[in-house]
Amino acid sequence: IFEVWGALLNGAALVLVPKARALDPHALRDELAERRASVMFLTTSLFNLTAQSRPDAFAGLRYVVIGGERADAEAMRAVLRAAPPKHLINGYGPTEGTTFSTACDVTLETLSNGTVPIGRPIRNTSIYILDHDRCPVGVEEPGEIYIGGDGIARGYLNRPELNRERFVTIEGLQPDGSVRLYRTGDMARWRSDGMIEFLGRTDFQVKVRGHRIELEEIEATIMRLGPVKTVAVTVHEQAHGDKALVAHVVPQSPDRFTVSALQAALAESLPRYMVPSRIVVRDAMPLNANGKIDRGALVASDAGTSRSRDAHEVAIAAVWAALLDVPTVNADDRFFELGGTSLLAARMVLQVREVCRAEFPLQTLYESDRLRDFVEVVRSAQ
Repeated sequence: IFEVWGALLNGAALVLVPKARALDPHALRDELAERRASVMFLTTSLFNLTAQSRPDAFAGLRYVVIGGERADAEAMRAVLRAAPPKHLINGYGPTEGTTFSTACDVTLETLSNGTVPIGRPIRNTSIYILDHDRCPVGVEEPGEIYIGGDGIARGYLNRPELNRERFVTIEGLQPDGSVRLYRTGDMARWRSDGMIEFLGRTDFQVKVRGHRIELEEIEATIMRLGPVKTVAVTVHEQAHGDKALVAHVVPQSPDRFTVSALQAALAESLPRYMVPSRIVVRDAMPLNANGKIDRGALVASDAGTSRSRDAHEVAIAAVWAALLDVPTVNADDRFFELGGTSLLAARMVLQVREVCRAEFPLQTLYESDRLRDFVEVVRSAQ
């Protein structure tokens, strides 16, 4: 919506960047300069990746808009100090707000307290931060974000109960009557400077790489596909702020249960972004004092045995383990099966290029993502 209509309805050309070049910060910098791009939207994760190694990639652009996840102040500070675009915008808004609802033109002064605000309402949009009684909160007090204005959706198709829960009409917020608002489930507070600071979610919904995901929906699908006794899906914080879904399962028959079979079944039943990156088989789930699954105690781990390795394999395995946040990586392990994503792949390739002093394209990982094979690619590149 933003890129296509934002360009075409305003007389601009739409530039398409190949995925392999978009994930390589050096190539992205060259692409933007060669194509003379002036306005760009990219996800927070991709922005952070680029800022890490090429903070000057956005020099010359008029607007760079990021969004989809909570912004990282250090990444923004690096870009602002290196070669900033004319405007660096942190955008916020659920799909139901079509598509941004607030925006913050970020400066070094904005980042002075170490957080990145989501700014103020955009034109034709109203923002309310309300307490449990749906009354406005004071400055610096936490509350839930409610959005009103021209961008609010009519509702969900054929979901009357969800519509009643999320699209609400509230009296008393405006002097001239009631106002229809979308209840986001996001917590925030007003700062003393009039900006809004995002605080997190109120429910069991999480955001992974820009996608809003209901963990209970994934758990229900796993229970249906089975055969498992118990399941709990957690969000695993990886290096550099990236997130991955991890499914913890207790099989009904451990001797007949296979991770690959469950992964294949999930791939057919769920969108790709909802399929857990890793499935951990457990004998039992840890329980808290109330007898419920202790999600905080669920720590994903990968068992494996080590063997004699050469220097290349040791160095590359260490990079993989750090990025994927796993204790060990074996020669037959595959990067993407361990929880790797396209963004982590780009980070990994940048690090391996530096550590091993070898130049090779990102695409080689997709062709050889088993550690043993990837080591050979790097060795050949040297």
